[in-house]
Amino acid sequence: MASQTATALFPNQVAAVLDLRAQLLMGPAQYINYAVLTDAMIWDKLVAAETEAERLLKTFFSAVQIIPDTALQSEIDALEAAETRYRTIGAFDYDPAMFEGERWGLMRLPYKPVLQVQSVTIAFPAPFLMNYVVPFEWIRIDRKYGDMQLVPTTAAQVSPVGAFALVAMGGAVTYPQAVGVRYTCGLINADGQVATSFAEHWDDLVDLVKRMAIGKIMKMAYLPASASISADGLSQSNSFNYQAWQDQISVDLFGPKGSNGGLYTSIHGINSQALG
Repeated sequence: MASQTATALFPNQVAAVLDLRAQLLMGPAQYINYAVLTDAMIWDKLVAAETEAERLLKTFFSAVQIIPDTALQSEIDALEAAETRYRTIGAFDYDPAMFEGERWGLMRLPYKPVLQVQSVTIAFPAPFLMNYVVPFEWIRIDRKYGDMQLVPTTAAQVSPVGAFALVAMGGAVTYPQAVGVRYTCGLINADGQVATSFAEHWDDLVDLVKRMAIGKIMKMAYLPASASISADGLSQSNSFNYQAWQDQISVDLFGPKGSNGGLYTSIHGINSQALG
């Protein structure tokens, strides 16, 4: 059972449970023993549905701090003490090919959309050189796709490390796991509660997760494929088509089969690959 009392999409647990109860009474409740369905069960399924939706949509519904997996334990302890969501990622390999043609140090960040890049650090193997913190003026970022590029400019600081960085980026050698990135990613205003003129809203995401939670409740009940009721010589049959329910959710997540749409595309952009 979920122990948390609020999530990114449902900051008010009581209101969220009451709303889902009302939605269940619109139809699905007729297939289950509604009287034994507790508020704790409903909340548990809402939390589980939100977690599953984050995994399927490959994003977070709130701001999450991304740090290198080499971060000190003290930094991790500080994030946990502040109840800040975080994930760790490995460092990128530095390869001279990153700066060939029009690539300009292209690196695709694993979690997106990107809200803010805090730092990009290059760890050089030479023991007499400190790690090089890439100037912010160099960083170019496509927030939706998570594509980050490094474009050296005249604003770069002049130092032995900076000079070495420029030489390395010119195409010297390959450094494994040399580029560490710290950044913040996720959706803002995902719960639709904050009204601003510039933020993108995701009210359809909230609705989708509620329907996913209802599906989990129905699945928990282990419903038969069909059921019949007989009274006073009359009979009535009914059934809950769980697969049809899931199919509609899948369409909302990823668009109709063969399309490039749905919430996934709204968040991450059109999925395309260059061949050649």
